[in-house]
Amino acid sequence: MNKKLAFSILFFSLLFSVSIHAQLIQVNPKFGEVSKAEVELDTYPLDTTASLLLLYSDRKVSVRVDPEGRLEREIKVRERWKVLKESGKDEIDYEIFYSVANNFMENVREIRATTFDLVDGQVVSHKMSKKFVFDEPYSDGVKRVTFSPENVRLGSVVDVSFMIISPTIDIGKVQLQREYPDFIFYNTTTLGMLPFSQDRSSVFATLGSTSYSDYYDKLRMADVPALRGEPYSYCPEIYCAAVNYNVRSLNIPGVLYKDYAVTWEDVDNRLVTAGLLDCCKGSAKLIDGAAEAIAGKEDEREKIAAVRNLVMDKVSWNEKVSRLPEKGRTVLKSGSGDSADINALVASVLNSLGYRAEPVMVKLRDNGPMVDYMISMDQYDAMILRIECPSGEVHFLDAAKSDAYVDVLSPSYLVTKARLISNDGQGVWIDLTKELSIKSSVFESVQMRFEDSRLVGSGRIFATGNDSYVMRRKYHSFDDEEKWIEDSEKDMEIRIGGMQFDDPSGYSAQSVVKYDFEKDVTLGDGHIYVNAFLSRYHSDKTFSSEERTLPVDFPYCNSITYNLVFMVPEGYEVESIPQSVRYTCSSPEGSELLLICRQSGNSVTVDYKFKLGSMLVPISGYKDLRTFWEQVCKVEKSMIVLKKI
Repeated sequence: MNKKLAFSILFFSLLFSVSIHAQLIQVNPKFGEVSKAEVELDTYPLDTTASLLLLYSDRKVSVRVDPEGRLEREIKVRERWKVLKESGKDEIDYEIFYSVANNFMENVREIRATTFDLVDGQVVSHKMSKKFVFDEPYSDGVKRVTFSPENVRLGSVVDVSFMIISPTIDIGKVQLQREYPDFIFYNTTTLGMLPFSQDRSSVFATLGSTSYSDYYDKLRMADVPALRGEPYSYCPEIYCAAVNYNVRSLNIPGVLYKDYAVTWEDVDNRLVTAGLLDCCKGSAKLIDGAAEAIAGKEDEREKIAAVRNLVMDKVSWNEKVSRLPEKGRTVLKSGSGDSADINALVASVLNSLGYRAEPVMVKLRDNGPMVDYMISMDQYDAMILRIECPSGEVHFLDAAKSDAYVDVLSPSYLVTKARLISNDGQGVWIDLTKELSIKSSVFESVQMRFEDSRLVGSGRIFATGNDSYVMRRKYHSFDDEEKWIEDSEKDMEIRIGGMQFDDPSGYSAQSVVKYDFEKDVTLGDGHIYVNAFLSRYHSDKTFSSEERTLPVDFPYCNSITYNLVFMVPEGYEVESIPQSVRYTCSSPEGSELLLICRQSGNSVTVDYKFKLGSMLVPISGYKDLRTFWEQVCKVEKSMIVLKKI
């Protein structure tokens, strides 16, 4: 579901009678019992910018026995929405994915949606027809239910309910009410940054001749601020208040006992059993020419890149990211594969050449950090490679992405906890933010002069590591080179006469851009004002907010070096140049900037260095970061002022 919420009010039906009066907006939780006050509501005092408000949310998760005596999980979902702005009426669209795999058949039932509006002073309702519910295949083993409530307009209140049945006893992460019998034992962990009430009650029950207690956990939050996305935050939802349930054991006295406790070593073994290592070692004989591809190359990265290119000549990437590969013969026959398929093929070739290429399992930063207590193969999203060369050098590779390179990964892969599965089946945690040997940096040099009431000149940008990756990704995001140039002109506020990206489609750890430019200058009071920086590397809008609700998570650490040589035209003299400054910062730790400006004869030289020392800044360090950022942005707005003689 795509919902843009400013604030939500959450409470639970079993607590309604004792706690509803504590709510800012009183809501009757019974489906269809929408009050006139709810329909008349036209703004939410805690956030007047809200376009859509979640008035009520109830989620009951229970583990029950089906008519055939099998345990199943039942999730009942109830939600009530209020449309406060025109933009909100198109956002109540539901998309529910569920499994139809042979060993895990789910289904979605009892979908209801009713829209309520005020007509002639009376609340009228409109039920959604079943013909607006679409249930269709989505991918192998997965189906998707989509529906949109009918007749939603500005001011509408919409009630929605549905049920999901799954053949599992895993409750997982929930924020609302759930219930489960006491012969299933769970480990629980509280998540998030906001407090909530949590109570437990029990009811005596029987199952055949077995007696047990039904336990009910009740969680409650009211007037809850929606967690807004903030700059440099990869996965905001991991900071939502929640309780995570993990099955520990199942014990029906005298009938059944099963221990679900697993270790990461157990997960390692499952990966091996699933054929992970076999695929990384068994397909090299299907690819000829590997020895010839690396012959004559001295640099180990170039050798690894040559093997990668050899594989990519035979198999194209289908743009999908996965964690487990298919057999190499199958992939080569189809001529296409996902990221795991391609990485496994590269590993098999390298292993045949005397390298030690091993899979590294990664949970992408977009999906939150690796969580120790949630021990499951499902935590992994992707597989990349750790490669130990015959020389002893160690490198990392995601072979599928053409904008990346050896030791250059997408920022989504730069996690502090990835799992290396050695070729002997042993697993160990590694920190990918510290392992990569290529550092990210930008070097930009600019020559500029005044000519015919214009600033004219040339520039060169040289990027390495992740900065190169980002530069290539941006270049390839445009349909053609002209649009890329137009975007660059807008960013730099110049007219570009010629711009060239050296070998943009090649496979390299470096990117080089060369450009010629001009910019009109207004003389005005006889002064010329020249921006010392053509490129604006940082924006003063990024951390404009005085408060921060989420930690800051930068994509990667990097350094920037900028050099400008400006020739003073005849008939003018320098009135002022930027003041040299050095600034260090404790948060992010190890960050600093240095600006040195000099005038020598008829030229002005500006030398600037910036360094981001760490990727993660806690909320407690936001004030220092903001102060540092303001100083950086101030420096990057520096001006050279010339006065007519």
